[in-house]
Amino acid sequence: MINLEDILINGYFYFMLLIFLALIGLIVINAKRIIKQFKNIKTTTWITVLLIFLLGLIIRMFFIPHMHQVFYDEFYHINIAGNMDKEQKFCSNLINESYCKIIGWPPGYHFLLSFVFKVFGISEDVAYFFNVFFSSISLLLIFLLTYLVFKNDKIALLSMLMLDFLPVHLKISGSAALMPLSFFFMTLSMIFFLIYLREKKFTLLVLFLTSLLFMIYIRPENFILIFLFSMFIFFYNKKSLKNKRIIITLIIFILLLIPLSFQIYNGLNNKTPYWNESIVSFFDFFKQNVWYNILFWFENKINPLFYTLFAIFGLFSFKRITKKIKYFLLIWFIAFFIFYTCFEKGDMSIRLTLDSWRYSLPLYVPIILFAGNGCYELITTFDKNAFKLLLALIMVLLVVFNYFYFYSFIYLENNHQKEYKNFKISLSKLLQTRSYCNNSNNLTNCYDITIFSD
Repeated sequence: MINLEDILINGYFYFMLLIFLALIGLIVINAKRIIKQFKNIKTTTWITVLLIFLLGLIIRMFFIPHMHQVFYDEFYHINIAGNMDKEQKFCSNLINESYCKIIGWPPGYHFLLSFVFKVFGISEDVAYFFNVFFSSISLLLIFLLTYLVFKNDKIALLSMLMLDFLPVHLKISGSAALMPLSFFFMTLSMIFFLIYLREKKFTLLVLFLTSLLFMIYIRPENFILIFLFSMFIFFYNKKSLKNKRIIITLIIFILLLIPLSFQIYNGLNNKTPYWNESIVSFFDFFKQNVWYNILFWFENKINPLFYTLFAIFGLFSFKRITKKIKYFLLIWFIAFFIFYTCFEKGDMSIRLTLDSWRYSLPLYVPIILFAGNGCYELITTFDKNAFKLLLALIMVLLVVFNYFYFYSFIYLENNHQKEYKNFKISLSKLLQTRSYCNNSNNLTNCYDITIFSD
């Protein structure tokens, strides 16, 4: 009898390798068309982009705490990626080394991390720096995405700076959680989608679908974006659906989602926690969480209030954004807001748990874009250049001030983190003692200690 779980465990690595190689190849094929979209950006702007990127990288590399934020998920992520590196098997044996079982998460994150483990070795620090890298590259992507949406490099710079100092993004960047990579691929997929809408080239459509596919294989709720992109194409680009080549491509795309569908089916059968809730339960959770999730955007505890206010102001500006894209981004925010609010642990504040704030990250894609636009609109409402410059400087300082104002949130440690830190310190001391004892001539006094460090 065919065992579905064994197929997924042994085949997922090669399946993801195929998608990843296709993605790299398609980026190379479409490189000229992609670069063409940004040819009008000035050299001085690119220098500013580089400086903001380096600032974000340095902060995330050296100042943000590198530690687990999602307990105990991140232990599993590192374990799974290690198994994909050593044996090309998508499974976890964290609890029982003799039994490797499939876990509920899709394999995209673990697949990429396994390649990094192959080069730098398997360790928590490597996983932390993996997320630091992709979180920093996301700064560049949010600049490119904002530029494509608004066709204005100044708005793009403001949005990039806002993401640079976004407390939620800063905090999650130093972890081994899935969200930073998911955010990266969300932004990347949106960029490819907008370029495809402009160029209408078949290879760009395939590139967009491939990046979308990889994104879905990082977090299963990214399925939401399939429906959003499908709705957009159906209402605004119906002609493309009459093209046989495009229809065949879409069918192949759907077929490539079958492994994830099998995994979700397997998870439901095995009663994976939080997967088997009833519709009534989801509605109850929504009622429980909705008010706190609305407050999240206005109470200035985790999310900067002025980001929300600028986003609202930017949302109602019609000067630089088409209604189609504006409604698309607005529905993006609403869809993820409703989805996470219906989750038992979907309270984005730190009222119930100390890690559910991470669910706000996908919602920041539209928020950051609208906020950058709103900030720019406010600056340009004044006529005098000196006042514009002063106001722009105030805006920049206000954004940078986030790091200091939300310092306590960024560096906040929950009980799990404190216990784990103490455990690592104690383990380190035991291993140091063991090393000393093993190299000592007087082993008698070390017997009791070395037996514990085994």
